[in-house]
Amino acid sequence: MILVLIVSGALLLFGAGRDLLTNFAVGSIHSLIVRVLDETLLVFMVVELLHTVRITLRDHRLAAEPFLIVALIAGVRRILILTANTECV
Repeated sequence: MILVLIVSGALLLFGAGRDLLTNFAVGSIHSLIVRVLDETLLVFMVVELLHTVRITLRDHRLAAEPFLIVALIAGVRRILILTANTECV
C-alpha cells in the first residue's frame, strides 16, 4: 500500500512538471496553471494519505485527524479549481 502511494505521488508530481514544461505558452498560461495546481494539490493529498498509512501501521490504531486534513485539502482543491475555471470562462 505504501509503495503504491509513493509511486502514485511521484508520477503525479512528474506529470505536473512535464505538463508545465511541455505546454508552457503565453496564450494558455491560465489553464496551464489551473491544471498544475490541481495536480499539485492531488500530490498533497497522496502524501497525506501516505503519512496516515504510515502512522496507522506504526501505532496499530486508526487516527481520524489525518483523514480530516485530507478532506480539508480536497475541499480547498475543489474550491480553487472551480473558482479558477470560472475565471477562465
